Amino acid sequence: MGAEARCIGHFNQRSSEGKAFLETDFILFRGDFRVKVPFKGIQKLTAAGGQLSIRFDEGTLLLDLGAAAEKWMRKIQNPPSLIDKLGVKAGTVVSVIGIRDEAFLTALQAVIPDWKKLNKERSDFLFLGIESQDDLEQIAKAEAQLTPAGALWVVWPKGQKHITESHVMAAGKAAGLVDTKTASFSATHTALKMVIPVVRRASAGKT
Repeated sequence: MGAEARCIGHFNQRSSEGKAFLETDFILFRGDFRVKVPFKGIQKLTAAGGQLSIRFDEGTLLLDLGAAAEKWMRKIQNPPSLIDKLGVKAGTVVSVIGIRDEAFLTALQAVIPDWKKLNKERSDFLFLGIESQDDLEQIAKAEAQLTPAGALWVVWPKGQKHITESHVMAAGKAAGLVDTKTASFSATHTALKMVIPVVRRASAGKT
């Protein structure tokens, strides 16, 4: 979700000024102390009098968010779907290479029922599965399949030494792409979004 706010946080009889971050699957407070609460660990969530109350295993985190408290509560209660997080909308052209995740493919089918039938010469989104360093060379080839303002999402296994975020980012940079966002793709895989730099998009559209 990417929302953030300066506020006062209260946790385990401590209070501090700091900054709260509302991410896609967790909320984080940073001040004199740090508290991170995954959405799946929340036991009770309420908003009243401008204060967001989040109870979880380690205690209750209180955030003085003012008018934003109820808005944050609704976002936590209704987190974005994977497709929402990836930015895919009805009417976009999507290509998928090397990804067999059934949950993702089913969710994609629900938003764009005919995605497999669309002309893939230029895609608004290209999802590329990477399982080894040998696969990284596909990143450089992906630009030719994107619209100038399109996005390449590179998906690779979490917690592996043979293929890491550093490897993926380096391959993207070498290909002349810019990484802009990361997302948890599944329980086992991470995704990194890459785009063509603005200064190169006019020429990219002519290739």
